[in-house]
Amino acid sequence: MGFASESRERARPVIPLAGMVDVLFLLLIFFMTASVFRDQELVMEIDLPGSGNENLTASADGLQTVVTVSADNRIYLGQRAVSIHELDQIFTTLAKDYPNERVIVRGDQGSTYGTVMHVIDSAQTRGLSNVSQATIKKMSDLE
Repeated sequence: MGFASESRERARPVIPLAGMVDVLFLLLIFFMTASVFRDQELVMEIDLPGSGNENLTASADGLQTVVTVSADNRIYLGQRAVSIHELDQIFTTLAKDYPNERVIVRGDQGSTYGTVMHVIDSAQTRGLSNVSQATIKKMSDLE
């Protein structure tokens, strides 16, 4: 018992794909840009020392140069291993081109104090004054 005339076709539901494609591209762009700005700490696992002093705890805001001293006293600039001599040359160039560049030194608890201090001293001797140490808050401070 069809009341619709035979000459008229039934309208089929249409899903607008243009809006879904736009959303898909926006999500793709978001995840591509978010993956580029991942934090350096996720790349290299080290055991940072704890500190109750908030002035020592380096934050990850703005542009910065991150130098990591691993437990076996190897020095890394980002992910690349560098010697002390190479680091001195890099700091000289950095101080000349970007004198206000922030340098964060991440020293593992197992590294020697002398290696970490040599990195800090090298940066400050070459004219970089914004040098800080990365630490984590002690568990007793978090409670």
